[in-house]
Amino acid sequence: MLPDADNRSLERYIEASKLWCRKQRDLYRPLASPLSLNEKTIYGSFFPEEVIEEARFVQLNEGLESPQADPGSPIKFSLSAMMAFTFVDTVVETPLMPRSEAAIRRVRFHELVHVTQVRAFGEDAVVEQYLRSWSRAGYNYWEIPFEAQARNLERAFMKDPTGAFSVDKIVRDNAVSQ
Repeated sequence: MLPDADNRSLERYIEASKLWCRKQRDLYRPLASPLSLNEKTIYGSFFPEEVIEEARFVQLNEGLESPQADPGSPIKFSLSAMMAFTFVDTVVETPLMPRSEAAIRRVRFHELVHVTQVRAFGEDAVVEQYLRSWSRAGYNYWEIPFEAQARNLERAFMKDPTGAFSVDKIVRDNAVSQ
C-alpha cells in the first residue's frame, strides 16, 4: 500500500491522465488513417467490426511526451520506450515502431486489443485501472494486467494469424481486475 501522500499523488495523476489521454486522442485523431483493406481482412476474424472501422493509426517522427506527475512523486510513467500507445481508438506509433510487415501486424494487433478494452470498459475506467494496477505492481510496466492480456492475445494471434477468436469476448469474459 502506498503512503497517504503517495495515494493522493496517484489520485491526482489518474485524474490528470484521463484528461491528458483525451487531449492526445483529439490531437492525433485528425492525423491518423484507418486500417488498410488488407489489414481489415487480417484482423476482421479477431475483432468486432466497430473496432476495425473506428481504429486509426498515425506514425510520429518523434517520441511521445509522458504525462507529468507531482514533483517528488514515485510515479514515473514514461512513454519514451514505447513503440505505440493507444488513446481510446487512436494508435500513435513512435519512431521505435519496427517497420517490417510482421512486426507492424503484431504491434497493431496488440494495440487493437487496447482499443477493444477501452470499448468494453470505458476510457476513464481503463485509465484508472491501468494506473492503479501499475502502481500496485511497483510501477512495473510488464505487470500491468491490461498489457499482460494484450501480450497473451498478441502471442495467440502470432501463433496462428489465420485462425480466429473473439478478442472482444475474451476481454469481456476476463475483465482485468483493479
